[in-house]
Amino acid sequence: MVPVFDKKSMEEIKEFLSVPRNIVVTTHFKPDGDAIGSLLGMSNYLVRKKHKVKPVVPNAYPEFINWMNGNDKVLNFEYRKKFVEKVFSEAELIICLDFNDPQRVEGMKDLILESKAKKIMIDHHLQPVSFCDYMFSFPETSATCELVYHFIDQLGDSGKINREIAECIYTGIVTDTGSFRFAAMSADTHRVVAALMDKGMNHVKVHERIYDTFTEDRTRFLGFCIKDKMQVIRSYHTAYIALSKAEMDLYHNK
Repeated sequence: MVPVFDKKSMEEIKEFLSVPRNIVVTTHFKPDGDAIGSLLGMSNYLVRKKHKVKPVVPNAYPEFINWMNGNDKVLNFEYRKKFVEKVFSEAELIICLDFNDPQRVEGMKDLILESKAKKIMIDHHLQPVSFCDYMFSFPETSATCELVYHFIDQLGDSGKINREIAECIYTGIVTDTGSFRFAAMSADTHRVVAALMDKGMNHVKVHERIYDTFTEDRTRFLGFCIKDKMQVIRSYHTAYIALSKAEMDLYHNK
């Protein structure tokens, strides 16, 4: 079932976006594929709408999702706190993606809550906390990136989605659905993917960038986990891997 965004809210947002704005787009601490895909998909769309856009993350994210269009424009709060504080102070709109509780941005929480900018939340997690002017929560949807597609479409701007935006959106969908094997998958998810392919999205390229590209650290970390950390409980046909923060840091895991 296609998620339907509140019509009155969307009309107000469309009017607000009808002139150039200073916009911050942000996501949760320790961003994953859906977080960065939605962050950059939304940011690239807004840039095409002639807005001044600053994508902001609370901290660093893995290298296998740092290839998407606009990645070089992303501001890392941990590295550039003063500049990010200035960016938030100048924002007219803050778009919060893939999180529904300000606690999830950790050190940036007060920057969002104390800002006088309008705020939009788009998310698919359960039990949202009310902290934005517009709250678009659809827990039944497989990925926030899927919601970003519908948000753009229901603003009447599906024509603004190009190949680069489509690849960002697809990245979030493919990672948050476990390559389309999780239960939250729906027929609508496949329809969105078909629409993204019509925009020129190359699903083979995206899959290779995410799953078939390994840094030396990532390769050694995988070997360490399997060789030294995997514990097998044969009577329960179960295996598990437990890692300390020090062990994660040893291989520069974000």
